[in-house]
Amino acid sequence: MPRGMRDRQRAGRRGGRVRSIVGGLVAGLGYAALSVLAFPGIGLWAFALVAPLPLIALRPSMGLSWVAFGVWLGVMPFWLWTHIWVGSVSAAGLPPLIMLQSVWAALFVVLHTAIGRSWPSVPLAARAAVCWGAVELFRGAIAFDGYPWYLAAHPLINAWWISAAGATVGAYGLGMLVAGLCGASLSGVRTLGVAAAVWAVLSLPGVLATPVEGPSVRVGVVQTNVAQSVRGGWPPEDRVVTMGVLDRWTRDATALGSDLVVWPETMFPGEVIEPDAVQAQVDAELIWFLPDSAAAQARELGLNVLRDNNGRAAIWAAAPVAWLEWLSESTGVPLLVGAAAHDGYRIIEDDVGIRDEADARFNSAYLFEGGDASQARYDKIRLTPFGEVMPYISAWDTLEELLLSFGARGMAFDVESGANPVGFSLETTGGVVRVISPICFEATSPGVVRGLLAGSEHLGTPTLIAQITNDGWFGRTDRGREAHAQASRWRALELGLPMIRAANTGISRAYDARGRELAPEAGEGLIAGEARSEGLVAFDLAIDTRGTPQRWLGEWPSRGALALATGGLALGWIRKRGQR
Repeated sequence: MPRGMRDRQRAGRRGGRVRSIVGGLVAGLGYAALSVLAFPGIGLWAFALVAPLPLIALRPSMGLSWVAFGVWLGVMPFWLWTHIWVGSVSAAGLPPLIMLQSVWAALFVVLHTAIGRSWPSVPLAARAAVCWGAVELFRGAIAFDGYPWYLAAHPLINAWWISAAGATVGAYGLGMLVAGLCGASLSGVRTLGVAAAVWAVLSLPGVLATPVEGPSVRVGVVQTNVAQSVRGGWPPEDRVVTMGVLDRWTRDATALGSDLVVWPETMFPGEVIEPDAVQAQVDAELIWFLPDSAAAQARELGLNVLRDNNGRAAIWAAAPVAWLEWLSESTGVPLLVGAAAHDGYRIIEDDVGIRDEADARFNSAYLFEGGDASQARYDKIRLTPFGEVMPYISAWDTLEELLLSFGARGMAFDVESGANPVGFSLETTGGVVRVISPICFEATSPGVVRGLLAGSEHLGTPTLIAQITNDGWFGRTDRGREAHAQASRWRALELGLPMIRAANTGISRAYDARGRELAPEAGEGLIAGEARSEGLVAFDLAIDTRGTPQRWLGEWPSRGALALATGGLALGWIRKRGQR
């Protein structure tokens, strides 16, 4: 072949790669821009209906890998905009997070194109829906323990008449409907009409269902605003201040007639709650030294303030438990408390100094009634990926410690996963109400919350979802808090249950059984939905006992989509091999 011809061919291939990258980049930027408009921060939810359109419209004839590379680059601004807060927790962890989350859009383009080439007779709308559902379920529930945030359907929760189909197909299934609608819009008016009709039919169970109201519960939510972006290092004087905050607002919630008062995740100001652990602290005579200002506040809370030989003020390390028991007994209102739990807690004193150890530590919820934790605690089952555990990596302690020292110095992934779904029974004037309490990240996972509901030994009992969370991770970036609330809110719609959120730095809110935000009935020091402030809000929640299809069927559309996409790829590859 003449040299000039070879040069022209190489130039043509380079030009083809550049065009492929640019085409993918434009599509990725389009998806990123529409998603930025739809999600919290700007919050124009209608843009979620068309956000997947630029990716679905891509028709790579060649250079698929280069198109996918361009898409990967193009969607990065969206993930950077939504996760910029990660930089304050782990600057080294932010770039790999952005690169990983940007992979999913590129994977969709590859899968969508490959299925189209193998099965060209499959309608575009159906192919888009199946591929979208497969990728979202894979990244939301499987890869790296799952990250079910910023799903395509999430912004639509703000329009109940559009999101009602979520009661049948869930957030993953509604994302499939969005992708199918986008694909249908590229296929003609008739196909678009069929897609809209399917959406309408799937909405009927949610729209037409008549609520079956059970007891009405007034829940007081205390928002503490403790800046606890990274757990640990909580000085004793700050713990005493938090005790004062909790004491004040809990008593005010009692005065408002609350049937239940909820504290945020890990906001118990002490270190241990279990009687054997408290006894270990008493036997070791552990004390906390306090400045005089904190000592004065401790006296106001009824704590015994000590003085050492140098005149320094101190309280017993076990004092917060006694205070909590007295608060529970004196108010007479059940308290749902987020705290660390310990199995096999002990105090070690040796040449190094005094330290505590435990066979296992948990992120837990307790229900205090009449002065003690009268029911079994709930230990968080699904740990937060890269917040409490490193997926895959935590299996090797040395590797985990190495990566923490590099990317998140000061953090310790020493929390164990709970084994059992546990609910709490709440006695109200209208009867017994079951309370399930997903902790933090758990509420964004449909399967975890549905598992807590199924784990209740009182199936059919009116149930309330009470999410407790520490959203101090987000610093001053409130769109992260809003996104967490938005993703969690879907559990109310999917399961047909009212939901309360208690968040230490906000946003503390409540939703009815259709996922609609409720206005507070009362409050002090805090405007409902306000972030980074302390105070109290109280909500009246009507317990809906009707249930939903999603409650019983789970993620059936997206699981089917994952099976179809995987099977379609495999059969297409086999058929192609046979043709060769």
